[in-house]
Amino acid sequence: MTLILAELGAETTTLTASLLHDTVEDTEVTLDQVREQFGEEVRYLVDGVTKLEKVDYGAAAEPETFRKMLVATGNDVRVMSIKLADRLHNMRTLGVMRPEKQERIAKVTRDVLIPLAERLGVQALKTELEDLVFAILHPDEYAHTRDLIVRNAARADDPSPRSPTMCARCSASPTSVPKSSSGHATSSPCTACPASAARCAAPTSAAFSSWSTRTPTATASWASCTPV
Repeated sequence: MTLILAELGAETTTLTASLLHDTVEDTEVTLDQVREQFGEEVRYLVDGVTKLEKVDYGAAAEPETFRKMLVATGNDVRVMSIKLADRLHNMRTLGVMRPEKQERIAKVTRDVLIPLAERLGVQALKTELEDLVFAILHPDEYAHTRDLIVRNAARADDPSPRSPTMCARCSASPTSVPKSSSGHATSSPCTACPASAARCAAPTSAAFSSWSTRTPTATASWASCTPV
């Protein structure tokens, strides 16, 4: 999960907090200990992520859910960025879970976290989350769409230079592309990919480091970037 944020250009404080985001909730480590070892800012982010984990998404209307999330994070979008990266990591590994749990997590991702990623302008995360949700909630349609893309790419008049026999991210053979529990290929990176996160062609470090002073409704300067 930290690698996802690193590829998006997150600064050291956010990366440190992402590594520690589960410690207070899952271990006996306290926020005071986090402050002593890593500083007040990291403690603040870890505390925000811990509170965000306790937000009950339920069936509440989207605006109310966002209000709860903003209250929990103290309006610091770095906290929400850690949550989004964590959810993307979880979505990539949903294949080991029961189908009903996969569906429940995918629906929350579709209804709450994808709109959040769109509002924050994190297009690389939003795009991959949409692909993963589509594969889980509509596996037959996903497989059909994937087949159409592969067949179209094989046409001689297709302008795309991408080979239908290669992974879209690292040019590995399709045998390396992971399968979901239902047997359909997922949109996760293949096992040969050198990195586990979607990559964006636009520079992001400066944009990401300025998040602590931005409001959640602002559009990031990297909103128009596309995964490559």
